[in-house]
Amino acid sequence: MRLIGIGLLAFLLAGVALSLSNSQSLRLTARLMTEKVLGPRLAFETSTDTQAEGVDSKAVVRRTQISTPIILTGLPAYQSTTFYLPIDARPSSGYLQIDTTMQILSGVEGVLRVSIGNKKRAELLLRPGETSRSFRVALTMDDLAREQLRVSFSLQGDGQHYQCDQEAGLEAIVEIETSSAVHLTLESGLSSLRDRVMVNGRTVQLALPSDNQSAVLFAAHKLAASGLDFAFSGDGVDPTTAAYLADELKPIIETPSFAWSEATRPDSDLYEMRRFRDDQTWRIVYDFTGAASRILPAQFDLEMVLGRQEDDAPWLVSVALNGKLVVQVQAWSGAFFQSIALPAGFHRRVNALEITATTFQNSTDECTQSPKVVAEIRSSSTFRSGNAVIDDPFLNLIDALSDGWALSAEGLSAPEAHVAADLIAHLPLPVDGTTPVYVQPRGASLAAWQASKGEVWVVSYDDEHEIFSKDLSEYGSRFARDVLLIVDLRDQSW
Repeated sequence: MRLIGIGLLAFLLAGVALSLSNSQSLRLTARLMTEKVLGPRLAFETSTDTQAEGVDSKAVVRRTQISTPIILTGLPAYQSTTFYLPIDARPSSGYLQIDTTMQILSGVEGVLRVSIGNKKRAELLLRPGETSRSFRVALTMDDLAREQLRVSFSLQGDGQHYQCDQEAGLEAIVEIETSSAVHLTLESGLSSLRDRVMVNGRTVQLALPSDNQSAVLFAAHKLAASGLDFAFSGDGVDPTTAAYLADELKPIIETPSFAWSEATRPDSDLYEMRRFRDDQTWRIVYDFTGAASRILPAQFDLEMVLGRQEDDAPWLVSVALNGKLVVQVQAWSGAFFQSIALPAGFHRRVNALEITATTFQNSTDECTQSPKVVAEIRSSSTFRSGNAVIDDPFLNLIDALSDGWALSAEGLSAPEAHVAADLIAHLPLPVDGTTPVYVQPRGASLAAWQASKGEVWVVSYDDEHEIFSKDLSEYGSRFARDVLLIVDLRDQSW
């Protein structure tokens, strides 16, 4: 009997050991499968003070312009976004959670780099294949004391450049998911309305009633003029509250003297040194819509420093305005200066000046990867204004509405109201005006506004989401093909 008891006990212990072994194996397998699919959960730590006891108020801070995707393509690639911290509720600790989706070709050796301000805070190795990766970056005391966190993303590294097949330039694609956010522990809860707006990416939720929609669109206009985003929801704030928030959170920003003033400010990223292969393009975008002056630039004085190439090969510098070639010259390593005349006829309301530096380096094999070179544009580069002014139908319409206008809007759905509010945001703020502006949803008849040329204008977006204005007689449709504004310059009696 004693032997039987010992045998049963040994059998029981063996079963327990087998069970534990299987459980551990299952846990290990589950963990490996999770990391295979989602990648390891990484945490980049900093030295921070211990969180105060009894603090349990939490807040999730969304980035600004969350409806715009952040996608980095190729090597290198750069993107950035901003997170605004609450004002009244003080953060005591927190971290930045980054969720990504990656598509990486084999042969790529690189990293996804995350910086806060100008300091590198995390790097993630790029793995071949299609994966989702998540990681955390602990926030420092300096981070938590700021008004905003400027977060930059960049893809750095090298890959196999398939210059002889169809896969050139697509070594890596990384998307920063909208679930990425700043997670904060607060000393108190989010009690103020402006704090809730800040942690929501400076976005105000507006209620959209079925009637009196003009007041809501006016409120959206004021929010946009104050640098705030807006969205329509059933439990949003009323127009009066929205106007208060617009005044409360409006930044102090001076209207730029010239359209290009902001694009060429001394601290612009335009002047950072670039490291590249084959060619590099710098883009200077300037818009006349928000500028105090309508004067066109007559020339651009370009100053560059071009790095040395193998065998002292020359460079080719090309400049184009809105896709039209302006100048193309051969240059040599070192300092480079060129005064470039900008034809008035090449200009539009929104302009892009593109400067491209192309290398010429010998290679023994047409498929061999060329060595990297460096070049930069100096901050002494500048536009010089001329005597001509821009002639644009939409800017002329803005001038016609500068003394005030009145809005009529009804029966809009939430998506239609959002498009209409975006359009209205381009108009000057109304000041008890009489010129009527009518919001028309898609499919609405335009028969009521048939008039002589120059009296009734249509404002809408084109296929590239650029705002345009044209005479109703040139619109070419008896009904609204998209959400649009009708500006009736005949009737001044409102």
